[in-house]
Amino acid sequence: MLYGMTNASLVDLKIGQRTYSPDANEKKIATETSKYAHRTEVGFLLTAMKTYDTEKNEMVNVDRLFGRTLKPEDVFSQGIQVFMGKDRVLAKKRAAYYSSEIEKLLKWFTGQTQFSFYASSLIMAHDSNNMRIKWIDFTHCEPTNGKADENMIYGLKSVIKYLARI
Repeated sequence: MLYGMTNASLVDLKIGQRTYSPDANEKKIATETSKYAHRTEVGFLLTAMKTYDTEKNEMVNVDRLFGRTLKPEDVFSQGIQVFMGKDRVLAKKRAAYYSSEIEKLLKWFTGQTQFSFYASSLIMAHDSNNMRIKWIDFTHCEPTNGKADENMIYGLKSVIKYLARI
């Protein structure tokens, strides 16, 4: 993912309002729900982030539990905006790229009614010259019996909305 990048910033967003299947037991539901109280509203959880601070010329890693502490009103300013970087022109370019790629994935999700996915992530990375995005951890899926995967659709739309604020 980061091959060929220099001083790359990276974020891992676990997508969806829930990360467990409909047939999960109560213990699994409680465990997953307790990880982030605002998941149903936000639609994703920032699970990892490292950014390159161009002013200090150093990498900044956030604690793996950082995203769980973010209130919905702070996800943009302390998460997405920080990941995009301080240069507003570059941040807008990055947001446009990531949004266009997520729109492609969203189009696929709105058109498929075979599977629902749980605990999948979007990994986004950029340096001064490159931008990349990957959908990962998509092995947790179940048949939907002809229904759209509203969990993933909501989460992807939410990420796009946050990116639009850049």
